[in-house]
Amino acid sequence: MIIAAEICKLPTTGVTTGVVIAGLLALVFGVAVLRWVRQSLNRLSVVIAPVLLLGGFTLVPQEDSCIEATPASTSTTAAVTTTVASTSTTIAVTTTPTTTTTVAPATTTTTTTTTTVAATTTTTAAVTGYNVGDTGPGGGKIFYKDLTRAAGSQYFEAACIGWSDGTCGGTDQVDPQAQWGCYEELLPGADGTAIGTGRQNTADILAGCAEAGIAAKLADVLVVGGKSDWFLPSQDELIQMDTQKATIGGFGTVNYWSSSERYATESWVQDFRNGPQYGADKYGSQFVRPIRSF
Repeated sequence: MIIAAEICKLPTTGVTTGVVIAGLLALVFGVAVLRWVRQSLNRLSVVIAPVLLLGGFTLVPQEDSCIEATPASTSTTAAVTTTVASTSTTIAVTTTPTTTTTVAPATTTTTTTTTTVAATTTTTAAVTGYNVGDTGPGGGKIFYKDLTRAAGSQYFEAACIGWSDGTCGGTDQVDPQAQWGCYEELLPGADGTAIGTGRQNTADILAGCAEAGIAAKLADVLVVGGKSDWFLPSQDELIQMDTQKATIGGFGTVNYWSSSERYATESWVQDFRNGPQYGADKYGSQFVRPIRSF
């Protein structure tokens, strides 16, 4: 108690009295414990725990009985108003303009070039300069001329001597023989007799008679002197040939076929011996001499 009294008389130094007392007690007990520890080093673990517990007790703040009660102090707590500046964060939005490119559909323009070719008109002018007995364009002799006729039928040319092999001259000096064909068949259209009807007669014969090697066929397929428009002469055309037989040359001394049909069984022939004409059976073989007109 004496220690306590003396302690209470200690001047106030601003240090808590309980703390001082606790410190002194700890010192006293520490000295005692030290002495005891030295004697009992082996018991160190047993002593440390109480000391630490005691020290912890002494450090707990105690009410100072030496200090007179003082009026309750008024603690004024200033209300601190903290104004937090509102930070407005503006996020810049970068707008990238979208460019929409409209590609016009590719248009392929095809330019059509129209080439107008002027029609070529071939005008067959009247051929002049040929006389009866002259050599014609096809290598034969001109045996008839009539400039009053339509162009294309003013001159009549007989095939040359040796015509049967496609050339003039040669060893085939005698005209070939053939049948008229289609015996007992009347061929429509093949009855023309006038000058200028031989071409059409030949066409009608070939249209109605399919027999091979007939007189009309020999004339139709002939190509000689660069010409291929030959035909079997009509009755009157054959008469003109007989009139000019010396000029034409190469005729046999018997009958030549015309393209003029007389009956279903006969066609007209020309006798080059003395000039008469008569009907001969179609199945008989007679001489053939093609002609052309221009």
